[in-house]
Amino acid sequence: MKIAVCIKQIPIIARVKFDHETRTIVREGVPLEVNSYDLLAVAAALKLVEAHGGDVTVLTMGPPQAKDALVQCLAMGADHAILLTDRAFAGADTLATARALSMALAREPYDLIMCGKHSLDAETGQVGPEVAELLGVPQITSVRGLQFDTLRNVLIAQRETEEGLETVEAPLPLVLACGDGVAEEAFPSAEALAAAEGMTIEEVIAADLSSDPNVFGSAGSPTWVEKVEAFESKREPQVFEEEDVRVAVKKVVEALEERGLFTGWGQDASADGDLETHSPRNPHGAIWVVAETDPQGNLRPVTFELLGVAEKLANTSGRAVAAAIIGHRVDVHTEELAAHGADIVFTADHPVLAN
Repeated sequence: MKIAVCIKQIPIIARVKFDHETRTIVREGVPLEVNSYDLLAVAAALKLVEAHGGDVTVLTMGPPQAKDALVQCLAMGADHAILLTDRAFAGADTLATARALSMALAREPYDLIMCGKHSLDAETGQVGPEVAELLGVPQITSVRGLQFDTLRNVLIAQRETEEGLETVEAPLPLVLACGDGVAEEAFPSAEALAAAEGMTIEEVIAADLSSDPNVFGSAGSPTWVEKVEAFESKREPQVFEEEDVRVAVKKVVEALEERGLFTGWGQDASADGDLETHSPRNPHGAIWVVAETDPQGNLRPVTFELLGVAEKLANTSGRAVAAAIIGHRVDVHTEELAAHGADIVFTADHPVLAN
């Protein structure tokens, strides 16, 4: 089995800082590490090879110092390492990153391509699925368990969903985005790291993949960071330690009353004058949310989360929030979508859309 694992070197999250002018992460002077989900993918790949034979290639895109991440994976037991490094790759968004990785991966016939479900510095979870789409290969995301059926040449994966765990099967080749539980964390010894330092790491530049440098880096990125905002917590923690819980509850209530929490409770809002009104939102260029339902036909929690984010954007832009829902007998959700912030609800309802 020939396996490739895409990894990413990221700054240690606790030390991350942002440059608000360039809207980028400040990496200078910040310690780096391999994304933990990617390390789990490497460990899972090595386990598969140990059981069924084959080899593991790790690859990453980044500056020259990203070699350190590859060395760590080689020390874990990977057989080969590839570093995509070129100034032309700088400023890449998830699509440009996936494009470069997929071009590099297309040079070899891999049976399995693995990566972490997302990187801890960005948490988009987009690169793995985009690599799969660009290569035209099936994908399984949020994988937490793996088995390989050699007789049928089928990989059996357990994946995590909002409803619980799901078991799926797929033939090779395949792309897997791995999460917690897919393997145990592994850390190489000092001796293994020293030995890996002497192993060959293949370097790939943009010209090795395409004659058009504009498909890479910032030039090949259709998205960009518009603004970076930092929020500092202004909460004042207060702990009441009393032997008698009734005394503690009384103190909590008194503290909340001092902060005005219960002010106005039970009063008729109309008695204080006209209610606050808002101008109608502009339906042109609306902010769209695609509503999702679970197998039982209920709206998924992620739909309400997206409506909440869309509501915040709408309040600052003056645009309307439009929700779209597709399926059979989905009209029952229109009032619920409106109650959670949708100004307009579009439905496509037909029996053929049930699944």
